[in-house]
Amino acid sequence: MRGVIEVSIDNVLKHDILQDIEWVRDVIPLTSFEDVVFGYAIGVLKQQIYTMLMSAYGLMVIPEEDKREVDKILERRTPEIRQKIMTELRR
Repeated sequence: MRGVIEVSIDNVLKHDILQDIEWVRDVIPLTSFEDVVFGYAIGVLKQQIYTMLMSAYGLMVIPEEDKREVDKILERRTPEIRQKIMTELRR
């Protein structure tokens, strides 16, 4: 399972995250666009990981233990995710 999660994170980090969320700046007054992008990225990652797990293992519901494992992996990779976002914001 860990390999599926890691591959999913790697695939999202290859994608240009900012282009999917940049419009929010024009619609909602924000104090930290970086935080919005980070929340969006985490949401996309969790949704993609859960979808991959459900598909790969034929699950209808993700067990709580697996959700905790996903959270641990995302927490460990948070610096990498934040760095990706900051790189995109500086372009």
